[in-house]
Amino acid sequence: MKNSWRTSVVMAAACAVVNLGCSSETTQQPTENLPPTSQRAPEPVAVAKKAAALDSNTLLYCQQAQDEYAHFELVKTSTGYEAALVSLDYDPWDCRCEYEKREVLGTYTSCRVSTTDSRIVTCYKLESNGTIGKVALWSTRISNTQLPLTSGPEYTYQELNVAAVNQNPGYTPRRDFKYDLADCQGQ
Repeated sequence: MKNSWRTSVVMAAACAVVNLGCSSETTQQPTENLPPTSQRAPEPVAVAKKAAALDSNTLLYCQQAQDEYAHFELVKTSTGYEAALVSLDYDPWDCRCEYEKREVLGTYTSCRVSTTDSRIVTCYKLESNGTIGKVALWSTRISNTQLPLTSGPEYTYQELNVAAVNQNPGYTPRRDFKYDLADCQGQ
């Protein structure tokens, strides 16, 4: 008798945990007496967007055109510099549901910024013997011109190419990113 009581308590607790979700409010089913116009659509989850303004520790910030939140950033840390891809990710098992995901591409001991355009940077990691290590990052401004096949105006646009090399174990050896030049800010 005690085992069946314990089993039913465990089952009730498991059902309660399974029924917990990201929305804590209970939704009421419409009844036949209520007109269909009285139904409310569920409220959207508010997500805080990253401000596009640079702080004093950010050397390079590039916003992805397809995603309002996802971006590339190169920041100054207490031990040097760090490049990362930051995006918004969804976790169905956490009641916060959305969280900031930060994928570190590499850490660097030195970064040099171009005097003509602050979006052009070169970063590298110095090894203990004074040589440049297997981790580097650089950005390049590229101007592209598209010529039409028929008569018409040329189309010129600029983009920023970012290459992140990290040959340490566990990292992708090289990653390349392209951003519209207007989507990038430098310090």
